[in-house]
Amino acid sequence: MRYREMRWPCDYPVLLLHGGQRASAVVVNVSSGGARLRTELAVAVGEVLTVDLGKRRFAGTVRWVRSGMIGLRLLTPLSKPDLATIRRGRENADAVTSGRWNTHLHELR
Repeated sequence: MRYREMRWPCDYPVLLLHGGQRASAVVVNVSSGGARLRTELAVAVGEVLTVDLGKRRFAGTVRWVRSGMIGLRLLTPLSKPDLATIRRGRENADAVTSGRWNTHLHELR
């Protein structure tokens, strides 16, 4: 049996870079090694995309494509801080650094 990483639901807008194209996308769920994204960008399985988080960029290989969604396997796993940022969402990204805690978020186990 193959081990599958824990995935967390999220709603994090990003920019996808592919060749000379730029397209908006939303990270729908994430793990340290991959993500499901909602996007209108037309890509094929096996292509390499760059996900732009604003301050950081990550490359990943498209593993599957289905009706406006793509599965992306990251070439380098996300660090714990980057994973936490995506899980919190962009609107909550400043909550911890400003001293405010978002108590309505719960970790899936």
